[in-house]
Amino acid sequence: MNSANVIALANHLWQSTLFAVVVSCLTLLLRKNGARIRCLMWQAASVKFLVPFALLMAVGSHIPWPFGPIHGTKPGLLLIVGQGVAKFTQFGGEDVATLRQLTHIANHWGIVLSLFGLVWGVGILVVATYWYTRWRRIHRALRESTQTSLAFVIPVKSSSSQFEPAVVGILHPVLLLPKGLEHRLTPTELRAVLVHERCHVVWKDNLGATFHMLVEVLFWFHPLVWWLGARIVDEREHACDEHVLADGITPATYAEGILKVCEHYLESGLACVAGIGAANLSRRIEGIMKNTHVEKTGAIRKMIIALAASATFPAPVLIGILTSPHAFAQEKVSALSASDITSAPAPTTEPVAAASPRASKLYLGPLRAWELRSEVWLSMPDPATQSRRP
Repeated sequence: MNSANVIALANHLWQSTLFAVVVSCLTLLLRKNGARIRCLMWQAASVKFLVPFALLMAVGSHIPWPFGPIHGTKPGLLLIVGQGVAKFTQFGGEDVATLRQLTHIANHWGIVLSLFGLVWGVGILVVATYWYTRWRRIHRALRESTQTSLAFVIPVKSSSSQFEPAVVGILHPVLLLPKGLEHRLTPTELRAVLVHERCHVVWKDNLGATFHMLVEVLFWFHPLVWWLGARIVDEREHACDEHVLADGITPATYAEGILKVCEHYLESGLACVAGIGAANLSRRIEGIMKNTHVEKTGAIRKMIIALAASATFPAPVLIGILTSPHAFAQEKVSALSASDITSAPAPTTEPVAAASPRASKLYLGPLRAWELRSEVWLSMPDPATQSRRP
């Protein structure tokens, strides 16, 4: 790992952190709306950690500028925006170089970078091994399970393990139910559990949780990443609770069913295995019993959500298009005012070298040789004086 990679990583982390902070402020604004909206916003903040801002800008810079000169804009506007965005995405490079020169670690900078890469790699291996060990337990229970005839949106299997009811798998999900669950729950409570798990299937919560688990593996050292994962699980369970109550299940019946499941069965411990007992149980039960009315999302808040979502992918790509070299060329052309063009002298038969400097503004390329001819001749010494020796 070299200095450029460390600077790029630092830029990516603080930009993703800033985006997550903005999302947390927006979720406070939407606290009276549905939990599903807040869950999607937290997932957008999680995905931002996987997609660097600079990478999206680089993709946009390769997209050709689709318009002609921008009329009615202030000259140099795109150039100013481009320079500002470049500083935003490359923040800290000069500071790190200066720090290396002023501190005693300058001579050992390569060792420091190697040590950092080693610690990072070991942390990735430890977290990945931890998740894999837990997944092996779930996979073993799934492999030993048997097919049931229960009608559901996905195949349902019965397991002799003590794991809670949960949706297992991403591409081909399966509902894994512990044996004897129908004897511990009443028919209404069992129906509430199935409605809850159906929400996880329809909303593909396992897929979103898998993406965030990848974020936790890569950036295990960032505390915000783990806090973000807790928020995603919390809001997705609240969203399922809201849907179950809206389906006609009474709060008391639903809360009783959840407590029975948590009393007799174990949680999977994996966010990508969506069960019913995840998140903060006491707070969930309190929210279920209150059964607070969920407000509809107004037009202004929908617009805010759309702007926040666009900041994840479309906005960086658009900035890359605006700051591409082709866009700068169009901006330079549009920066020439009409007075510069109309005030240029009419074409004459005189040599090009005699053209006025005003007319040369129309040429945006490099300086031509004949434009420097007079300066070159003036700077050359007299050959006669060179041949004479004192």
